[in-house]
Amino acid sequence: MAVERRGDRARLPGVAGVLFLACLCLSAPVGASGLATIYSFTGTDGNTPNGKLATDGDGRLFGATQNGGAIGVGAIFMLAPNSRAPTGWAETVIHSFDGFDGGNPYGGLVVDTQGVVYGSSSGGGKNFDGTIFALTPRNRHKTSWTYKNIFQGNAAADNPEAGLIMDDAGVIYATTIQGGANAGCPNCGEVFALVPPTGKGAHWSKKTLHSFAGGTDGITPLATLTMDAAGNLFGTTQGGGGSSSPACAVTTGCGVIFKLTPAPKGPWAETIIHDFNDQADGNQPGGSVVIDPSTGALLGTTDGGTDGNGTIFQVGHPEGPSDGLTFATIHAFAGKPDGAAPLAGLTQVDSNTYYGTTTGGGKHDWGTIFKMERGPISQMAFGPWQVKVVYSFTGGADGGIPSGDLLLLDGKLYGTTELEGDPTCQCGTVFEFTP
Repeated sequence: MAVERRGDRARLPGVAGVLFLACLCLSAPVGASGLATIYSFTGTDGNTPNGKLATDGDGRLFGATQNGGAIGVGAIFMLAPNSRAPTGWAETVIHSFDGFDGGNPYGGLVVDTQGVVYGSSSGGGKNFDGTIFALTPRNRHKTSWTYKNIFQGNAAADNPEAGLIMDDAGVIYATTIQGGANAGCPNCGEVFALVPPTGKGAHWSKKTLHSFAGGTDGITPLATLTMDAAGNLFGTTQGGGGSSSPACAVTTGCGVIFKLTPAPKGPWAETIIHDFNDQADGNQPGGSVVIDPSTGALLGTTDGGTDGNGTIFQVGHPEGPSDGLTFATIHAFAGKPDGAAPLAGLTQVDSNTYYGTTTGGGKHDWGTIFKMERGPISQMAFGPWQVKVVYSFTGGADGGIPSGDLLLLDGKLYGTTELEGDPTCQCGTVFEFTP
Protein backbone atom coordinates (compact mmCIF):
# COMPACT_ATOMS: atom_id res chain seq x y z
CA MET A 1 0.00 0.00 0.00
CA ALA A 2 1.47 3.36 -0.99
CA VAL A 3 0.84 6.38 1.19
CA GLU A 4 0.46 9.77 -0.47
CA ARG A 5 2.15 12.56 1.43
CA ARG A 6 2.65 15.30 -1.17
CA GLY A 7 0.18 18.11 -0.97
CA ASP A 8 -1.64 16.54 1.98
CA ARG A 9 -1.55 19.11 4.74
CA ALA A 10 -4.43 17.75 6.80
CA ARG A 11 -4.09 17.97 10.56
CA LEU A 12 -4.82 15.00 12.77
CA PRO A 13 -6.15 15.37 16.35
CA GLY A 14 -3.90 14.19 19.16
CA VAL A 15 -4.16 13.33 22.84
CA ALA A 16 -1.53 14.07 25.47
CA GLY A 17 0.18 11.06 26.95
CA VAL A 18 3.92 10.85 26.35
CA LEU A 19 6.93 12.56 27.89
CA PHE A 20 7.63 16.13 26.79
CA LEU A 21 11.09 17.66 27.26
CA ALA A 22 11.61 21.20 28.47
CA CYS A 23 11.26 23.54 25.50
CA LEU A 24 11.12 27.28 24.85
CA CYS A 25 9.03 27.92 21.72
CA LEU A 26 9.68 31.38 20.35
CA SER A 27 8.98 33.25 17.11
CA ALA A 28 11.28 35.60 15.23
CA PRO A 29 9.93 38.36 12.98
CA VAL A 30 9.91 37.75 9.25
CA GLY A 31 12.98 39.26 7.67
CA ALA A 32 15.11 38.99 10.84
CA SER A 33 17.09 36.14 9.29
CA GLY A 34 19.26 36.11 6.22
CA LEU A 35 17.20 34.31 3.56
CA ALA A 36 17.86 34.89 -0.12
CA THR A 37 16.12 33.25 -3.08
CA ILE A 38 18.92 32.13 -5.39
CA TYR A 39 16.74 30.59 -8.09
CA SER A 40 13.06 30.54 -9.10
CA PHE A 41 11.85 27.80 -11.45
CA THR A 42 9.79 28.64 -14.52
CA GLY A 43 8.63 25.22 -15.77
CA THR A 44 10.89 23.90 -18.52
CA ASP A 45 13.84 24.28 -16.15
CA GLY A 46 11.98 22.37 -13.44
CA ASN A 47 8.86 22.53 -11.30
CA THR A 48 8.21 21.50 -7.68
CA PRO A 49 11.60 20.75 -6.13
CA ASN A 50 11.37 18.89 -2.83
CA GLY A 51 14.34 16.59 -2.15
CA LYS A 52 17.53 17.48 -0.31
CA LEU A 53 20.15 19.24 -2.40
CA ALA A 54 23.60 17.71 -2.89
CA THR A 55 26.96 19.32 -3.54
CA ASP A 56 30.22 18.39 -5.23
CA GLY A 57 33.74 19.38 -4.22
CA ASP A 58 33.54 22.64 -6.19
CA GLY A 59 30.56 24.24 -4.47
CA ARG A 60 27.94 23.38 -7.07
CA LEU A 61 24.44 22.43 -5.95
CA PHE A 62 22.43 19.58 -7.48
CA GLY A 63 18.74 18.87 -7.06
CA ALA A 64 15.64 17.28 -8.55
CA THR A 65 12.21 18.60 -9.45
CA GLN A 66 9.31 16.16 -9.49
CA ASN A 67 7.64 17.98 -12.40
CA GLY A 68 8.69 20.33 -15.17
CA GLY A 69 11.58 19.80 -17.51
CA ALA A 70 11.26 19.26 -21.25
CA ILE A 71 7.97 17.31 -21.11
CA GLY A 72 6.82 17.93 -17.55
CA VAL A 73 7.80 14.70 -15.75
CA GLY A 74 10.79 16.03 -13.85
CA ALA A 75 14.35 17.24 -14.20
CA ILE A 76 17.76 17.20 -12.54
CA PHE A 77 19.37 20.61 -12.22
CA MET A 78 22.73 22.12 -11.28
CA LEU A 79 23.33 25.51 -9.69
CA ALA A 80 26.86 26.83 -10.03
CA PRO A 81 28.30 29.95 -8.39
CA ASN A 82 28.43 32.70 -11.02
CA SER A 83 29.31 36.29 -10.13
CA ARG A 84 27.64 37.57 -13.30
CA ALA A 85 24.25 36.04 -12.49
CA PRO A 86 21.76 38.32 -10.67
CA THR A 87 21.62 36.04 -7.61
CA GLY A 88 25.22 34.84 -7.84
CA TRP A 89 24.10 31.42 -9.10
CA ALA A 90 23.48 30.06 -12.62
CA GLU A 91 21.13 27.13 -13.23
CA THR A 92 21.60 24.35 -15.80
CA VAL A 93 19.24 21.45 -16.47
CA ILE A 94 21.54 18.43 -16.72
CA HIS A 95 18.75 15.95 -17.43
CA SER A 96 15.05 16.11 -18.34
CA PHE A 97 13.13 12.88 -17.87
CA ASP A 98 10.99 11.54 -20.69
CA GLY A 99 9.07 8.85 -18.79
CA PHE A 100 10.87 5.97 -20.47
CA ASP A 101 14.11 6.72 -18.65
CA GLY A 102 12.33 7.60 -15.40
CA GLY A 103 10.08 10.31 -14.07
CA ASN A 104 8.89 12.32 -11.08
CA PRO A 105 11.98 12.25 -8.85
CA TYR A 106 11.11 13.09 -5.23
CA GLY A 107 14.19 12.19 -3.19
CA GLY A 108 17.50 13.86 -2.54
CA LEU A 109 20.64 13.20 -4.59
CA VAL A 110 24.17 12.09 -3.66
CA VAL A 111 27.45 12.96 -5.40
CA ASP A 112 30.46 10.62 -5.23
CA THR A 113 34.13 11.59 -5.13
CA GLN A 114 34.34 11.50 -8.93
CA GLY A 115 31.49 13.99 -9.32
CA VAL A 116 28.93 11.39 -10.45
CA VAL A 117 25.40 12.36 -9.38
CA TYR A 118 23.07 9.57 -8.22
CA GLY A 119 19.34 9.79 -7.60
CA SER A 120 16.00 8.01 -7.82
CA SER A 121 12.85 8.53 -9.83
CA SER A 122 9.58 7.31 -8.35
CA GLY A 123 8.06 6.43 -11.72
CA GLY A 124 8.85 5.75 -15.33
CA GLY A 125 11.68 3.56 -16.53
CA LYS A 126 11.67 0.24 -18.34
CA ASN A 127 8.86 -1.17 -16.21
CA PHE A 128 7.31 2.18 -15.25
CA ASP A 129 8.09 1.32 -11.62
CA GLY A 130 10.82 3.89 -11.08
CA THR A 131 14.60 3.89 -11.42
CA ILE A 132 17.88 4.68 -9.74
CA PHE A 133 20.20 6.57 -12.04
CA ALA A 134 23.72 7.93 -12.43
CA LEU A 135 24.67 11.17 -14.18
CA THR A 136 28.34 11.27 -15.13
CA PRO A 137 30.06 14.52 -16.20
CA ARG A 138 31.74 14.27 -19.59
CA ASN A 139 34.22 17.06 -18.90
CA ARG A 140 35.75 18.84 -15.92
CA HIS A 141 33.61 21.93 -16.46
CA LYS A 142 30.47 19.77 -16.16
CA THR A 143 28.82 21.27 -19.20
CA SER A 144 27.75 17.87 -20.57
CA TRP A 145 26.45 14.77 -18.82
CA THR A 146 25.74 11.09 -19.54
CA TYR A 147 22.57 9.60 -18.03
CA LYS A 148 22.33 5.88 -17.17
CA ASN A 149 19.85 3.87 -15.14
CA ILE A 150 21.65 1.51 -12.75
CA PHE A 151 18.45 0.00 -11.32
CA GLN A 152 15.02 -0.53 -12.86
CA GLY A 153 12.07 -0.82 -10.51
CA ASN A 154 9.84 -3.86 -10.95
CA ALA A 155 6.89 -5.57 -9.32
CA ALA A 156 9.18 -6.94 -6.59
CA ALA A 157 10.70 -3.54 -5.79
CA ASP A 158 8.92 -0.52 -7.20
CA ASN A 159 8.67 3.23 -6.64
CA PRO A 160 11.98 4.24 -5.04
CA GLU A 161 10.82 7.60 -3.71
CA ALA A 162 13.25 8.32 -0.86
CA GLY A 163 16.64 9.95 -1.25
CA LEU A 164 19.81 7.90 -1.50
CA ILE A 165 22.82 7.51 0.80
CA MET A 166 26.24 6.11 -0.09
CA ASP A 167 28.92 4.54 2.11
CA ASP A 168 32.69 4.89 1.76
CA ALA A 169 32.83 1.82 -0.51
CA GLY A 170 30.38 3.40 -2.96
CA VAL A 171 27.46 1.15 -1.99
CA ILE A 172 24.10 2.90 -2.38
CA TYR A 173 21.31 2.33 0.15
CA ALA A 174 17.70 3.02 -0.77
CA THR A 175 14.08 2.07 -0.18
CA THR A 176 11.02 1.38 -2.28
CA ILE A 177 7.56 2.29 -1.04
CA GLN A 178 5.99 -0.75 -2.72
CA GLY A 179 7.08 -4.26 -3.60
CA GLY A 180 9.30 -6.35 -1.38
CA ALA A 181 9.94 -10.06 -0.97
CA ASN A 182 7.48 -10.65 1.87
CA ALA A 183 4.79 -12.95 0.52
CA GLY A 184 2.32 -11.87 3.20
CA CYS A 185 2.66 -8.21 2.27
CA PRO A 186 3.95 -7.94 -1.30
CA ASN A 187 3.47 -4.16 -1.49
CA CYS A 188 4.80 -3.04 1.88
CA GLY A 189 8.15 -1.80 0.57
CA GLU A 190 11.75 -2.77 1.20
CA VAL A 191 15.26 -1.56 2.04
CA PHE A 192 18.00 -2.57 -0.37
CA ALA A 193 21.61 -1.95 -1.34
CA LEU A 194 23.15 -1.44 -4.77
CA VAL A 195 26.73 -2.69 -4.91
CA PRO A 196 28.93 -1.03 -7.56
CA PRO A 197 30.45 -3.11 -10.38
CA THR A 198 33.84 -4.60 -9.64
CA GLY A 199 35.18 -5.23 -13.14
CA LYS A 200 34.91 -4.26 -16.76
CA GLY A 201 31.47 -5.08 -18.14
CA ALA A 202 30.04 -5.77 -14.69
CA HIS A 203 26.79 -4.20 -13.51
CA TRP A 204 25.45 -2.84 -10.28
CA SER A 205 24.02 -5.67 -8.16
CA LYS A 206 20.99 -5.37 -5.88
CA LYS A 207 20.80 -6.93 -2.42
CA THR A 208 17.54 -6.87 -0.47
CA LEU A 209 18.26 -6.01 3.16
CA HIS A 210 14.73 -6.04 4.55
CA SER A 211 11.21 -6.55 3.18
CA PHE A 212 8.52 -5.03 5.33
CA ALA A 213 5.74 -7.32 6.52
CA GLY A 214 3.08 -4.85 7.56
CA GLY A 215 1.50 -4.95 10.99
CA THR A 216 3.98 -4.16 13.74
CA ASP A 217 6.83 -4.24 11.23
CA GLY A 218 5.76 -1.13 9.31
CA ILE A 219 4.97 -0.32 5.69
CA THR A 220 5.89 2.40 3.18
CA PRO A 221 9.40 3.63 4.00
CA LEU A 222 9.42 7.15 2.53
CA ALA A 223 12.34 8.74 4.36
CA THR A 224 16.01 8.73 3.41
CA LEU A 225 18.00 6.24 5.50
CA THR A 226 20.69 7.14 8.04
CA MET A 227 23.83 5.06 8.68
CA ASP A 228 25.91 5.09 11.87
CA ALA A 229 29.65 4.46 12.23
CA ALA A 230 29.05 0.72 12.74
CA GLY A 231 27.13 0.37 9.47
CA ASN A 232 23.67 0.08 11.04
CA LEU A 233 20.81 1.67 9.11
CA PHE A 234 18.02 3.69 10.71
CA GLY A 235 14.79 4.79 9.10
CA THR A 236 11.07 5.34 9.43
CA THR A 237 7.90 4.06 7.81
CA GLN A 238 4.77 6.12 7.25
CA GLY A 239 2.43 3.25 8.00
CA GLY A 240 2.22 0.01 9.90
CA GLY A 241 3.07 -0.50 13.53
CA GLY A 242 0.83 -1.60 16.35
CA SER A 243 -1.37 1.47 16.72
CA SER A 244 -5.10 1.05 16.24
CA SER A 245 -5.76 4.80 16.16
CA PRO A 246 -8.64 5.66 13.80
CA ALA A 247 -6.55 8.53 12.43
CA CYS A 248 -4.07 5.98 11.05
CA ALA A 249 -6.61 3.53 9.64
CA VAL A 250 -5.75 4.34 6.02
CA THR A 251 -2.09 3.51 6.59
CA THR A 252 -2.94 0.53 8.85
CA GLY A 253 -0.86 2.03 11.62
CA CYS A 254 0.90 5.28 12.50
CA GLY A 255 4.41 4.26 11.43
CA VAL A 256 7.58 3.09 13.15
CA ILE A 257 11.27 3.90 13.63
CA PHE A 258 13.43 0.91 12.69
CA LYS A 259 17.05 -0.19 12.85
CA LEU A 260 18.71 -2.70 10.50
CA THR A 261 21.86 -4.47 11.69
CA PRO A 262 24.24 -5.82 9.01
CA ALA A 263 24.33 -9.53 8.28
CA PRO A 264 27.04 -11.16 6.14
CA LYS A 265 24.46 -13.09 4.14
CA GLY A 266 20.75 -12.70 3.61
CA PRO A 267 18.45 -10.09 5.15
CA TRP A 268 19.67 -7.76 7.88
CA ALA A 269 18.25 -8.03 11.41
CA GLU A 270 15.46 -5.55 12.10
CA THR A 271 14.68 -3.90 15.44
CA ILE A 272 11.63 -1.69 15.96
CA ILE A 273 12.85 1.26 18.02
CA HIS A 274 9.51 3.04 18.38
CA ASP A 275 5.91 2.45 17.36
CA PHE A 276 3.95 5.69 16.86
CA ASN A 277 0.43 5.85 18.24
CA ASP A 278 -0.96 9.21 16.98
CA GLN A 279 -1.25 10.62 20.46
CA ALA A 280 1.33 13.14 21.66
CA ASP A 281 4.14 11.23 19.95
CA GLY A 282 2.82 11.96 16.43
CA ASN A 283 2.25 9.79 13.39
CA GLN A 284 3.40 9.07 9.83
CA PRO A 285 7.03 10.24 10.05
CA GLY A 286 8.14 11.32 6.57
CA GLY A 287 11.59 12.73 7.26
CA SER A 288 14.91 11.06 7.93
CA VAL A 289 16.25 10.62 11.45
CA VAL A 290 19.63 12.03 12.47
CA ILE A 291 22.00 10.74 15.13
CA ASP A 292 22.95 13.33 17.74
CA PRO A 293 26.73 12.78 18.20
CA SER A 294 26.66 14.18 21.74
CA THR A 295 24.19 11.60 23.06
CA GLY A 296 23.67 8.94 20.39
CA ALA A 297 19.95 9.74 20.42
CA LEU A 298 17.89 9.72 17.23
CA LEU A 299 16.16 12.99 16.35
CA GLY A 300 13.34 13.40 13.84
CA THR A 301 9.93 14.82 12.96
CA THR A 302 6.38 13.56 12.51
CA ASP A 303 2.93 14.67 11.48
CA GLY A 304 0.09 14.59 14.04
CA GLY A 305 0.85 15.09 17.70
CA THR A 306 -1.10 16.90 20.40
CA ASP A 307 -2.30 19.74 18.17
CA GLY A 308 -2.22 17.77 14.94
CA ASN A 309 0.49 20.03 13.52
CA GLY A 310 3.46 17.70 13.85
CA THR A 311 6.26 17.11 16.32
CA ILE A 312 10.00 16.93 16.86
CA PHE A 313 11.08 13.83 18.76
CA GLN A 314 14.12 12.11 20.16
CA VAL A 315 14.62 8.52 21.15
CA GLY A 316 17.70 7.21 22.88
CA HIS A 317 19.35 6.23 26.14
CA PRO A 318 18.59 8.75 28.89
CA GLU A 319 21.43 7.71 31.18
CA GLY A 320 23.24 4.89 29.43
CA PRO A 321 22.73 1.81 27.25
CA SER A 322 21.66 -0.40 30.17
CA ASP A 323 18.61 1.76 30.82
CA GLY A 324 16.88 1.04 27.53
CA LEU A 325 15.46 3.38 24.91
CA THR A 326 13.25 6.28 25.94
CA PHE A 327 11.06 8.25 23.55
CA ALA A 328 10.36 11.93 24.18
CA THR A 329 8.57 14.67 22.27
CA ILE A 330 10.79 17.75 22.13
CA HIS A 331 8.25 20.08 20.53
CA ALA A 332 4.65 19.94 19.33
CA PHE A 333 4.06 22.44 16.53
CA ALA A 334 1.17 24.84 17.01
CA GLY A 335 0.47 26.07 13.46
CA LYS A 336 0.42 29.87 13.17
CA PRO A 337 2.76 31.62 14.00
CA ASP A 338 4.75 28.51 14.96
CA GLY A 339 5.01 25.80 12.28
CA ALA A 340 3.03 22.83 11.00
CA ALA A 341 3.46 19.58 9.06
CA PRO A 342 7.23 19.01 8.96
CA LEU A 343 8.19 16.61 6.17
CA ALA A 344 11.97 17.01 6.36
CA GLY A 345 14.50 15.75 8.88
CA LEU A 346 16.83 17.93 10.92
CA THR A 347 20.21 19.33 9.83
CA GLN A 348 23.00 19.78 12.37
CA VAL A 349 25.10 22.96 12.17
CA ASP A 350 27.14 22.54 15.38
CA SER A 351 27.26 20.28 18.42
CA ASN A 352 24.21 21.91 20.01
CA THR A 353 22.20 23.33 17.12
CA TYR A 354 19.90 21.90 14.46
CA TYR A 355 17.74 23.51 11.78
CA GLY A 356 14.65 22.18 10.04
CA THR A 357 11.59 23.20 8.05
CA THR A 358 7.83 22.89 8.23
CA THR A 359 5.63 22.84 5.14
CA GLY A 360 2.88 24.85 6.81
CA GLY A 361 2.32 27.25 9.66
CA GLY A 362 4.43 30.28 10.35
CA LYS A 363 3.17 33.85 10.15
CA HIS A 364 1.76 33.40 6.62
CA ASP A 365 0.97 29.63 6.71
CA TRP A 366 3.48 28.96 3.91
CA GLY A 367 5.96 27.13 6.10
CA THR A 368 8.97 27.98 8.21
CA ILE A 369 12.62 27.46 8.95
CA PHE A 370 13.13 26.71 12.63
CA LYS A 371 16.15 26.47 14.91
CA MET A 372 16.49 23.86 17.65
CA GLU A 373 19.24 24.57 20.16
CA ARG A 374 20.35 22.57 23.17
CA GLY A 375 19.90 24.47 26.42
CA PRO A 376 22.34 24.75 29.34
CA ILE A 377 23.95 21.52 30.51
CA SER A 378 21.92 19.87 33.23
CA GLN A 379 21.64 16.47 34.85
CA MET A 380 19.68 15.29 31.83
CA ALA A 381 21.74 13.44 29.23
CA PHE A 382 19.94 15.31 26.43
CA GLY A 383 17.92 18.49 26.35
CA PRO A 384 16.41 20.74 27.35
CA TRP A 385 15.91 22.19 23.87
CA GLN A 386 14.88 25.63 22.70
CA VAL A 387 12.89 25.73 19.46
CA LYS A 388 12.13 28.96 17.61
CA VAL A 389 10.99 30.03 14.16
CA VAL A 390 13.75 31.96 12.40
CA TYR A 391 11.98 32.53 9.08
CA SER A 392 8.36 32.42 7.89
CA PHE A 393 7.85 32.02 4.15
CA THR A 394 5.41 34.46 2.58
CA GLY A 395 4.30 32.51 -0.49
CA GLY A 396 5.69 35.27 -2.69
CA ALA A 397 9.12 35.65 -4.26
CA ASP A 398 10.65 33.66 -1.39
CA GLY A 399 8.47 30.63 -2.21
CA GLY A 400 6.39 28.43 0.03
CA ILE A 401 6.12 24.86 1.37
CA PRO A 402 9.74 23.85 2.06
CA SER A 403 9.66 20.05 2.29
CA GLY A 404 13.22 18.80 1.79
CA ASP A 405 16.10 18.48 4.25
CA LEU A 406 18.42 21.47 4.45
CA LEU A 407 22.01 21.21 3.19
CA LEU A 408 24.83 22.80 5.21
CA LEU A 409 27.58 24.18 2.95
CA ASP A 410 30.30 26.65 3.99
CA GLY A 411 28.32 27.83 6.98
CA LYS A 412 25.09 28.45 5.07
CA LEU A 413 21.92 26.38 4.70
CA TYR A 414 20.43 25.61 1.29
CA GLY A 415 16.96 24.27 0.58
CA THR A 416 13.97 24.35 -1.74
CA THR A 417 10.32 25.30 -1.69
CA GLU A 418 7.77 23.33 -3.66
CA LEU A 419 5.68 26.30 -4.78
CA GLU A 420 5.63 30.02 -5.55
CA GLY A 421 8.68 32.11 -6.46
CA ASP A 422 8.27 33.16 -10.09
CA PRO A 423 4.85 34.88 -10.19
CA THR A 424 3.88 33.39 -13.56
CA CYS A 425 4.80 29.74 -12.97
CA GLN A 426 4.78 29.51 -9.16
CA CYS A 427 7.02 26.48 -9.65
CA GLY A 428 9.17 26.68 -6.53
CA THR A 429 12.52 28.08 -5.49
CA VAL A 430 16.02 27.33 -4.23
CA PHE A 431 17.02 29.43 -1.22
CA GLU A 432 20.10 30.25 0.83
CA PHE A 433 19.77 30.90 4.55
CA THR A 434 22.49 32.38 6.71
CA PRO A 435 22.10 31.17 10.33
